Amino acid sequence: MTEYFTLAEQESLRVRLRTYCKAHGLGIANRLSNRIKKATGIKVPVKTLQRFLTPPKDNEDPDKTGDRVNDMALGAIARFVEKVDDPIRSLGEFLNRLHGTSTDQDISGQYIIARENRKYPVSIIRDGDFWRMIVEERDMAHIYEGVVIHSRYVFVATLRECMFGSLRHYHFEATKQGYFCDAHNADKIILQPKS
Repeated sequence: MTEYFTLAEQESLRVRLRTYCKAHGLGIANRLSNRIKKATGIKVPVKTLQRFLTPPKDNEDPDKTGDRVNDMALGAIARFVEKVDDPIRSLGEFLNRLHGTSTDQDISGQYIIARENRKYPVSIIRDGDFWRMIVEERDMAHIYEGVVIHSRYVFVATLRECMFGSLRHYHFEATKQGYFCDAHNADKIILQPKS
């Protein structure tokens, strides 16, 4: 199915892609084209990227610039921008580069945090070299979202409460009884596989 983009959506994509290029020191060249292909599986030619990102000339109608890029290329650019604009992905990739160590163990799954006679649902989903983690503390109306990396012998989770932004960290490792967690080095909890 072909995606169609309004001129306003095209301009938003253009601004976000320029911001990404500036932040990563990229020109409109093969490196950007290769990153888009790696992220989306679609090769956007360098000339197409140049046409899309180059601002209109003084005598050119600014509303016409988006018309010169085909919808398939715009779709690839949109998917790429969505991936690189994802703060969870950026955090996971950064923390993994900084502190991560490789592991064959995949901790993806549905779990429960058992704490103080309460049980909170937890989702852990693999995303490349790190995992996304969501903890729902429904009785307190909190949802924490963040990343888990493997660092030496333990898994380290860095989470942020979605509404108020408070931070939470967990360190856990596999035991025979489940995944043991020690949050904030004080709040002892058990991360148990959901049955």
